[in-house]
Amino acid sequence: MGDLGSKKIGSNYQRLLQISASGMVADGTGSLVSLNISGSEYYTSGSGDGEQEVLKGLTVTGAILPEGSGSWDLGSEDHPFKDLYISSASMKLINVGQLARVKALGGEHYNVSKSLYISEFNKEDVDNLKKGISLKPDRYTQTARVVDHIQTDNYMHLNSSDRIYFNVGGKGMFDLDQDENYIKYGLASPYLGYISPQHIFEGNITASGDISASGTIYADKFESPGSSSVSINDNLIVSGNISFPDGYILGSRSNQILIGSQSKTDEEFITECKKEIDFQMRAANEDLAPTIYFHGMIEQSSSIFRDRDNSIVPYYYIVMDYLSEKKGWKYVFPDDIPEHSLKYIYNLVKKTGLINIKDPDMHFYFNHKLQKLYMIDYGNCEECDLKNEDNAMNCINRMTKRLHIN
Repeated sequence: MGDLGSKKIGSNYQRLLQISASGMVADGTGSLVSLNISGSEYYTSGSGDGEQEVLKGLTVTGAILPEGSGSWDLGSEDHPFKDLYISSASMKLINVGQLARVKALGGEHYNVSKSLYISEFNKEDVDNLKKGISLKPDRYTQTARVVDHIQTDNYMHLNSSDRIYFNVGGKGMFDLDQDENYIKYGLASPYLGYISPQHIFEGNITASGDISASGTIYADKFESPGSSSVSINDNLIVSGNISFPDGYILGSRSNQILIGSQSKTDEEFITECKKEIDFQMRAANEDLAPTIYFHGMIEQSSSIFRDRDNSIVPYYYIVMDYLSEKKGWKYVFPDDIPEHSLKYIYNLVKKTGLINIKDPDMHFYFNHKLQKLYMIDYGNCEECDLKNEDNAMNCINRMTKRLHIN
């Protein structure tokens, strides 16, 4: 190579190199050139008997990428590399497919773009081949996008790691992301959140956790399957009527609602309600039930409730302690905690003179931290004759048997 140390640049500029903003190497005239790199430094490769001095021609601190895809070779038939050293990670053989047009069910056509057919080959595969073990098929396809060939802003995007999302009419409709641990129906601007007036789901929505909404949820029908209570931790505002065959509602203050009936007079209904309140107060005084704070009657003329015949009926409200999960209360079945249940039944009979053997849906709540068990149903309780110990034990046994506690 020439020594330019004492020569003018003007007469030797072709021997100088320049690098463009895009990283292309050219000579002084701007013509692209090929680089022939000759090393001058040696390094030691291997160890022991296999140790050897190797001339180093190039050191890189990043990936080496060709311009374009599938256009250039590493070595040639006449100039192959001697040895190829790679780590235990796999060698991946990639066949880049062209834009494909596929026909789906119904006759619609879709464009599948940028398909990669990847075969992996690693050290374990080499070891298996040496042992005569056949390789398992491991080719997989990575497709960037499936596009409607007529309306190109309809597509399914698959090019992100552990993520698939669907775009319809230029709007993000559905997004599944494993890394971020979410499933989104509609994305941020300019996605589905800006489509108006509403999103419509055909069929049922089932949730085993919480459903949160920053706006209003509208439904033609809202009901509980009956296996647990419905809790409302804020005000419940009703502009129309609410119909209940029977039962009660639990809100943030545990507002129990007792629904009247056309077959009963107001006096009969009030007598039943006050009997239930009296029984629960007895239990609450012995720390066996939620405390009642106040109660009252709403007459038919002011009622919002209907019976099974769709007739407006009076109702009775009872405001009591709310046995919330935040405070440690949990709905339980008595036979799941037999020791606590047996103790509860004994105290209920001996301290209040009550038993509950007619209620088909008794509800019990247990607080593990406080080690307390409460029953919240007293409408079907009855008095137990405690004139002697035998009568008391008979009442205890009857309720124990009713709750299937061994």
